[in-house]
Amino acid sequence: MRARTWLVIGTMLVGLGVAHVSAQSAAMPYGGVGGRVSRPGSGGPSQTMGGRYTRIAPLQAARRDTALLGQNYFQFGNTNRQYSSNQALSTAQVGMQGYRGAAASGGTLGMRFNSTVASLSGLSAVVSPGVPLPETRTGYVPGIDACLYTPRPVTDRFQELLGLVPVAPVVVERVGSVAEQLEAATQDRVRRAEGAGLDLFKRATIETRTVDPATKVERYQECADCDEKLRQAIANLRLVGHLDGTAYLPYLLMAHAFLEQNRVREALDALLEAVKRHPDLVTLEAGLPHPFADYFGDARGGGSLFLDAQMRRYSRLGELNPNHAEALALEAYCTWRLGELARARDAARKLEALATKRPAEDGYLLDYATLLRDVSATPR
Repeated sequence: MRARTWLVIGTMLVGLGVAHVSAQSAAMPYGGVGGRVSRPGSGGPSQTMGGRYTRIAPLQAARRDTALLGQNYFQFGNTNRQYSSNQALSTAQVGMQGYRGAAASGGTLGMRFNSTVASLSGLSAVVSPGVPLPETRTGYVPGIDACLYTPRPVTDRFQELLGLVPVAPVVVERVGSVAEQLEAATQDRVRRAEGAGLDLFKRATIETRTVDPATKVERYQECADCDEKLRQAIANLRLVGHLDGTAYLPYLLMAHAFLEQNRVREALDALLEAVKRHPDLVTLEAGLPHPFADYFGDARGGGSLFLDAQMRRYSRLGELNPNHAEALALEAYCTWRLGELARARDAARKLEALATKRPAEDGYLLDYATLLRDVSATPR
C-alpha cells in the first residue's frame, strides 16, 4: 500500500516537470539561453526576414549585380540540393556570363515539379534566378543601386522637406474643330496631289514625239511609259484644281498635257479655266515660283524643246480652220507662247470678230480674244 502511494506521487512530480519544460520551450522561440540574451538589434528587419517564428537569420546585405532570389535561403534557389535532370546546359550554351557553376538546368532552379512548365517559360535555360534570361542583352538589367544614379527632378525647399516629387506640367494640345481638321486634311491632300502631279508631268515631258517611218504614227522613241505618266499627271492636277479654287497652274499644265494627247477641246477648256482664275496673262508666269518652261522634263537654260515643238504643232490651227473659233483660240495662245506676237494678235482679232458675229456659239470666247489681243500688243 505504501509503495503504491509513492508511485502515484512520483508520477505526478514527473508530469509537473514535463509541463514546466514545455512552458519554458514555448516562451523561448529557439530554445536555450540564446533567445533570451540576444541583442534587440539582431532581430531587426535589416538583419532577418520573416516573423517571430519564421525569420531567417542572418540575411546577407544586397550587393551590386546580386539579386535576392539568388540567396540560398529560398528553397527554389538552393543549389545545394541534389536534383536529377537530363537536360543540363552549359553556360556557353545558354549564353550567360558571370556564373561560376558548370551547368544550368531546370532541376538546379527547383523546377523538379514540372519540367514542361520550366521549358515553356524559358526558366530551364537560366543559370540562376538572379540573372536575366538568355535573350536579354548584356547590360540591360540595372544593378540594385542604380536608383542612386537616376536623375532626379528639380525640387524646391518645400518639396525637399516633405519628400514630395514635383509633377510635370500637363501640356494640353489644342484640338481644332471639325471644320479646321477637315480644312487641314484638304490642304495636305492638295499638297501631296500637286507634288505628285508636277513630278509626273515633268517625267512625262522628257522626250518629243516623232513620226515612226514604218507605221507613220507619232510615238516616243525612248520613253515607253510617258503616256501612262501623262494620264496620272492629269488625274492629280485635276484633283488639285477641284480642291483649290484659286490654283491656275494645274489647269495650265493640263492644257499642255491634253494637247500632247491630241485632245484639243479639253485642252482649250483647261486653258480657259486657267485664264479665268488668273486673267492677267502678262503676270501669268510672274506669279510662279519657276519659269514656265522649267515644269517640263527637258528644260535647259530657261527653255524647253518639248514645249516649243508642241506649240509649233498647233500654231497653224487657225490657218487650217479660219472659221473655227476654238482653232483660232489655240493658235493665238500657241503663237503668243512662241513669241510670235504679230500672228498671235492677228488670230486674236479674227477670234474676236467671230465671237461678236456669233455670240450664241462663240460668245464665251470674246473676253479671251480681247485679252489675247491686248497681251499680244505688248512685247514679252
